[in-house]
Amino acid sequence: AGRPGQVGAMLEALSPIVPTWYVPAEESEVYRQAGAEVRPVEGKLPMKSKQLNAALNDGFASGNFVVTMDDDFVNAKMRDWDHQNEFVVVRVPLAFVIKEMCDELFKSNKFVAINAPMFNMRWSQPKPVFWGVGLGQLMVHKPNEIRFDELVADIEDLEIMIQHNIFHGGLVKLRKFNVDFHVFTPHESKKIDERYKGGYEKTRTDETTARNIEYLKEKYPFL
Repeated sequence: AGRPGQVGAMLEALSPIVPTWYVPAEESEVYRQAGAEVRPVEGKLPMKSKQLNAALNDGFASGNFVVTMDDDFVNAKMRDWDHQNEFVVVRVPLAFVIKEMCDELFKSNKFVAINAPMFNMRWSQPKPVFWGVGLGQLMVHKPNEIRFDELVADIEDLEIMIQHNIFHGGLVKLRKFNVDFHVFTPHESKKIDERYKGGYEKTRTDETTARNIEYLKEKYPFL
């Protein structure tokens, strides 16, 4: 929400995939004017979990995989495993990353695919693992009953990964890509990059994050 200026960059990054923006109803027209295909969601911000659930419900109703992602993608890289004796890192298209995630999820008995944080590509591996948590800015979902908890307004991606680990015995975590997104954190509020205004900028604070962590502790006391 609040970032129609990112539409052009995201359409270019995702090509040939044509995404749908699930945005607050009051912002739908400005997103359409920016070139987005829009699905309005009624409600009051922050409601990212509600927006994500609308996407899951729409896609699962047709039996489709659903890709959810943030709109502030920076770049994607991977190690070139054709050079076994050399350490070579190359940039890759976002559509290629999504296809790899879909392929690995399709082959598995799990219901969501994520990427591990690979800030140092020397840690990367060509094969995924099937447990844990990782980056939530880009996720691929196979039709299932789990939804984002709409009482969580900040770390909703972590919460849904916990659900998948508990109820489906894990998830698919790829370790071959470093997929970089701009992440707004409260301490950055005095030096906001104008390109990334919107999203959690107006609602994420140290206090809201702490409240959400306490909520997760109450919901999952055994963790």
